[in-house]
Amino acid sequence: MLDSASGDKFLSFRTAVILAATIMLLHLTLVILSERNENLLPIEDTFVTVTSGLAAAALFYTARRLVGRARKAWIMIAAAMLFNTLGDLSWSVIELVLHQNPFPSVADIVPSFLMPVSSITAANIPTCSSRDSCVEPERILAFP
Repeated sequence: MLDSASGDKFLSFRTAVILAATIMLLHLTLVILSERNENLLPIEDTFVTVTSGLAAAALFYTARRLVGRARKAWIMIAAAMLFNTLGDLSWSVIELVLHQNPFPSVADIVPSFLMPVSSITAANIPTCSSRDSCVEPERILAFP
């Protein structure tokens, strides 16, 4: 971690990319292995739901650190990710608890809110009219 000018600690962009790539590779590995071994299916479903939930939490945390239209836009992005998490959770319950094929099901309806919410968000992302209204990337990735 690095220190920012304001004294906050933040995750470097490079570290964030490495973390994201690692999570993606772990997920792909679980998908490939679970196709051959049904016993890994609960691990894969749990991994997907947990990482989706952590992403939603990180987005809400980012929104909390911002103000004005930027905060509203990040809250909308976080809400979209929360819908995705709920879809993953319902998919897991249908597949693992009810032992049914989760496609098509109610698990497909919840994530369908992702696109409209993302579209509304894109329309509300603030533009930088002055240097004071811009948000620096390292400030978005800041952690206390």
